[in-house]
Amino acid sequence: MLVMGGVCSGQEITTTNYYNGDSYTGTRDVNQRRSGWGTFIWANGDRYDGEWNRDMPHGQGTLVWADGSRYEGHWEKGQRKGKGTYISSKGYSITGDWKKGSCTGKGYLSFGTGDTYEGDFVNGLFHGKGVRFFPDGRVYTGQFRDGHIAGKGSMQYPDGSSYEGEWDYDHYEGRGSFTDTNGMTTEGLYTNGKLYKTISRKQAKK
Repeated sequence: MLVMGGVCSGQEITTTNYYNGDSYTGTRDVNQRRSGWGTFIWANGDRYDGEWNRDMPHGQGTLVWADGSRYEGHWEKGQRKGKGTYISSKGYSITGDWKKGSCTGKGYLSFGTGDTYEGDFVNGLFHGKGVRFFPDGRVYTGQFRDGHIAGKGSMQYPDGSSYEGEWDYDHYEGRGSFTDTNGMTTEGLYTNGKLYKTISRKQAKK
């Protein structure tokens, strides 16, 4: 391990090059733990710039992975926690609340293709209530579970038709009402996205 030093704004700045290829440049506490502000570069190309406490990212900071993905936001004891934004090298991004390294709470996800989701997250998955806009023009408002449309909700289709009712794993499942482009509403029981029992049919007044 090679250590070099300097002084900046009253704080000692040291650079430590580790034998495994990692390096750290920044401030340390009286026990020589990474603390304050610094940059840690891993041998694989990952890089963290931000606040530290007791050798862990803690406070505001940015982690950039070797593939170009990045997280900018708050950290606590080495984990993403609080408000932050993750931008993937694959083109999608998540902005919201983070806990234990994943989006948990309120968030907004953009797939970068016109497909977006805004609402509740648990462990990085859609879970709770939210609104999803699909690139083909569909809009779903309602409940989600484990990353899928599940529970009660409504889907508006670009041709003007709609479905409102129960869902499971992205399909109509249970009781619901489908309104076609002519204003005919069919209430019934659905399974795997298909009507298998009609309860009532009603034509909208023109």
